[in-house]
Amino acid sequence: MRSRPGEGPSPLPANREAAMQCCLRAWGGAWFLFLCAVVSLGPAPPCEAKATSLLRLTFHREVVNLEGFAGRLTPFPPEGLKNGPVAEGDLWFGSILRRLPDDDPTSREHDAFFAVQFQGLSPVRAWCDTNLDGDLSNDALIPLSVFPGKKPARSFLSDLRWTASRSGKKFQVDRLVRVILEFPDSTMAPRFYRTQDVYGMLGKVDVEGVPRLALLFDGNHDGIYGRGGSDGVFLDLDGDRHFNIDIMSPDFAPFALPVSLGRTRYDVIGVDETGSEVDLRAAGPSTPIPPPSVGQPVHEFPYVDTTGRHWALADLRGRAVIVYFWSSWCGGCNRHANALRELYERYKDSGVEILGVSYDTNRKEMDRFRKEHRHVWPTSFSGGYASDDPTGRAFREDGSGMFYLIGSDGRLVAKTSAIDELELHLSKLVTTGPSIRSER
Repeated sequence: MRSRPGEGPSPLPANREAAMQCCLRAWGGAWFLFLCAVVSLGPAPPCEAKATSLLRLTFHREVVNLEGFAGRLTPFPPEGLKNGPVAEGDLWFGSILRRLPDDDPTSREHDAFFAVQFQGLSPVRAWCDTNLDGDLSNDALIPLSVFPGKKPARSFLSDLRWTASRSGKKFQVDRLVRVILEFPDSTMAPRFYRTQDVYGMLGKVDVEGVPRLALLFDGNHDGIYGRGGSDGVFLDLDGDRHFNIDIMSPDFAPFALPVSLGRTRYDVIGVDETGSEVDLRAAGPSTPIPPPSVGQPVHEFPYVDTTGRHWALADLRGRAVIVYFWSSWCGGCNRHANALRELYERYKDSGVEILGVSYDTNRKEMDRFRKEHRHVWPTSFSGGYASDDPTGRAFREDGSGMFYLIGSDGRLVAKTSAIDELELHLSKLVTTGPSIRSER
């Protein structure tokens, strides 16, 4: 999804909800979808060169209207909610994604709950747990506003403030969140909502001597920036003043990995927790890795297994390689776990190798799963978000349960999530394709 800086009103009058709304394209219907709408953008601060090899990027808080979550309302009070609002009628519940610095990447324990009352198909009232005590009975009624767009919608603003701690330091987090409520198609249809962070951190960075807009991204929604948690920066590399908010795109640079700016690669040596400054140090030339494409040669990609062994695709030339993105909590991975082991046992003597890429966040759970299903091929484990995984970024793959089959000639044969389709391609490759040698 795309948006243009400067679209939307600049001042914030008394009715700030109406003032901060911006024109958005039609919602695509995906539950997890990122959309950035940058408004009221003044001159952004340029980056500051501290020395030849050092670069400091500076950012200021601006109105951005960054959409980071979409979900479905439920007629049942969510787990963890102590009390609903003091109201009767057609109540539906949702939550604003919020985490604390030590939360697991999949945790929803610290979400901010809200409730919406409907009359027919129209949302008419809302309550939000702005004091973050897990109780909606002591929160005031929030007025709804008309939200512009092709489909009818209402919205409300919620001020969320809390103190977060990291490494013994405390930080005051202040998030102004807009919740957008879509009208259902019928009384029996699902009811969807999405959320926007009204404010974000904007700046500029020089890329090969050309200033480009830059937008910080708080990937784990904990209100603090750092080297991890999918935190990073989006860059307007083509200069069209649009941001494509996709954490696996080349326009995004996660701070957990080196940042490429033009022909130079930088290591991230410091990130101010408030997002005001990011310090980089030049580390050498940048060598972008294009993602694999069926029928094309697969470029070398970084891969280190859990024993610390570095693997190179060149060392596996002449053998078929399956790069398998997986996690222990993935439904598909559980369903085809035994079938995958059987496939490996059938083809391993033909020189077929599997390189697993675990997107688990818990090493013990990953090890348990592999032991339970007797998966003996190598796997990597980074323990965080897919966007922070070097192999995942090289493949532009953030999903679990995906197979990439590379032929013995180094070309990508297939990308699939179906074990049957994988074996079909593999059987053809072994029997009719270029000869596969075994060096086991």
